[in-house]
Amino acid sequence: MKIERLIYSSLLLGMLSVAGCHSAPIESQPSIKTVSKTSTSTAITNRADQMTKEFKLKGLAVIIRRKGETLLEYTTGNYSLDTNVPIASATKWVTAALVMTVVEKEGFDLDAPLATLLENVPEDKAGLTTRQLLSHTSGLPGNHALSSSLSQPMGEAVDKLLSSKLVAPPGEKVIYGGVSMQIGGYAASKRAGKGWQQLFEERIKTPLGWQDVVWSHPIRGSSGKAANPNLGAGLRLSAHDYISFLEMIASGGIYNGTRILTEESVSTILTDNTKNASKDKLPAAADPSWGYGLGCWCEDVSEQGACLVANSAGAFGTYPWFDAKTGTYGVVVVQSRLPLIISDLRVIQELANDL
Repeated sequence: MKIERLIYSSLLLGMLSVAGCHSAPIESQPSIKTVSKTSTSTAITNRADQMTKEFKLKGLAVIIRRKGETLLEYTTGNYSLDTNVPIASATKWVTAALVMTVVEKEGFDLDAPLATLLENVPEDKAGLTTRQLLSHTSGLPGNHALSSSLSQPMGEAVDKLLSSKLVAPPGEKVIYGGVSMQIGGYAASKRAGKGWQQLFEERIKTPLGWQDVVWSHPIRGSSGKAANPNLGAGLRLSAHDYISFLEMIASGGIYNGTRILTEESVSTILTDNTKNASKDKLPAAADPSWGYGLGCWCEDVSEQGACLVANSAGAFGTYPWFDAKTGTYGVVVVQSRLPLIISDLRVIQELANDL
């Protein structure tokens, strides 16, 4: 696991350098759209400009909405709202949503023992559940599944991941990583009887109107459709793309008049699964006080366990969030190292509620 993390960090630095994280930003006229210009919107755009300059970003795009109304759209550097970038762990929220379509349509049971869903499951993993896998409480190591080949059959890759040694009893610790997401997503696709790419196109990509969104490897990328996409960190998309996903979540599963998820499924995604689990292996930018739903962090949790404020921050800086208390949701799309910019992203998130 330590070796994989070192490889991940090294490759991340190299990718960001190529993407322009360490080069001077390209000067261009910022693009801004607001319902009405206020001191709050100015504070947000100023913060975005400051981030772009201070961290020498190639660009930045932000969209903020509330209950279907666009409050702010802003781009700086050479980014547009349609600039497509790798979003790393911001992928996890989308993976959880796709799994929930299998729960609805094929009766997939999030709490069924893994041995009843897949063949050749090692004895020590037999009792793991998909709910545990998608909430990082399965006890599997916090690897990112980066060594898996994009071209190999997904089942073969998952069999290798299942050979990993458990590092904690299931349910006891939050150990954040991509291995568990890969296994949980594959189990759902097996239940549906379709490959992950086909499920994604039919149930997420097409209903949300996504055109250029693709699955790949978070570092190596991919040309064409990967047979074994990285389900924890492999999506490439734009601010326009992710805001439509958040629109669906905020609207109780409906986007543009089409129901993609039931309200119950959205509620399941936005339910903390870590109340009785200790925090063990968390990413650097995660707050230890946060809980975790399915594919997303729970910043604020009700007494009943509902995620009142959720985010799915990615290691490369893309930051989507939904505040159920105010109905506000937004996404910042950027290429950086998340720990460097997380405080700025959190400021934008907080300011958004005052728009």
